[in-house]
Amino acid sequence: MFGKKGGKAFLGVVGAILLIGATTACMEAQVQSDGLEQSVEVQSAEVQPAEAQSAEVQPAEAQSVEAQSATQEFPAPRVGTFYAVNPDGADVVEAVDGDLFGFPEWLSDGCSSWCGCEEFSCVATATSQLADQGSVSYSPDHVVYHSGDNSVMLDTVWAEGVSGTGIGEAIELRQMYRGNGEDTFTFTEMCIVNGYARNETKWAENGRVKAFRVYYNDEYLGEMTLLDTRQPQYIDLTPFQLQAANGGEAVFRFEIAQVYEGSKYEDTCITGIVIDFAGRIGH
Repeated sequence: MFGKKGGKAFLGVVGAILLIGATTACMEAQVQSDGLEQSVEVQSAEVQPAEAQSAEVQPAEAQSVEAQSATQEFPAPRVGTFYAVNPDGADVVEAVDGDLFGFPEWLSDGCSSWCGCEEFSCVATATSQLADQGSVSYSPDHVVYHSGDNSVMLDTVWAEGVSGTGIGEAIELRQMYRGNGEDTFTFTEMCIVNGYARNETKWAENGRVKAFRVYYNDEYLGEMTLLDTRQPQYIDLTPFQLQAANGGEAVFRFEIAQVYEGSKYEDTCITGIVIDFAGRIGH
């Protein structure tokens, strides 16, 4: 159909077409290859910041662990007994059926380290309180020690006032001492009378605190576990080295974390909290 020259020309044209096609395919393959490499590089570049962010999170997690380890466990409570006025003198004596609790030096009328006291106050507030029932009040002020008014220590109580057992409710004590002694005082021990301790019946019918989350001057100390007993419980505070200036204010906050439920009422109660400290010097 074609002559020799025409055939050669035709073959030349076909060869050129094939060469152009091959070159085009090669270039497309290179572009695809380059595109793949670019895509991989982009993906790799996008992943790296996320990995870096993951690495940056670790110090925050470490700080969280350190913060948790900074809190201490409170020592287990020591169960004590009640006190009564000694009929033969000014001091008080231990008495199972007594109506006083706390520390003998706080309760006695005789000479003690309190002889150098110029001023003392302990004010209690709470996030809630049970509504008065007739003449009976459930004010948080009932838990604090009132000098010269010891006869009613077991007759009054604080009861939280929210629906349910009071988990999350809190009572706060603001304590101040001014007197002879050291410039800085160290809190040594705490006495807590759990529940409504007026008598065994009221104690059993109302709720008691199983665990408090405790704060000192807004710093979380840890969780304090209490026993389910009507007797006074004493908790050692010396491991925490809590200090306050002579004439300064110390703030303790007790937040209900767990409860022992009462047999009749949901209200969770505390009869008393007394916090003792070293550094007082009498005459």
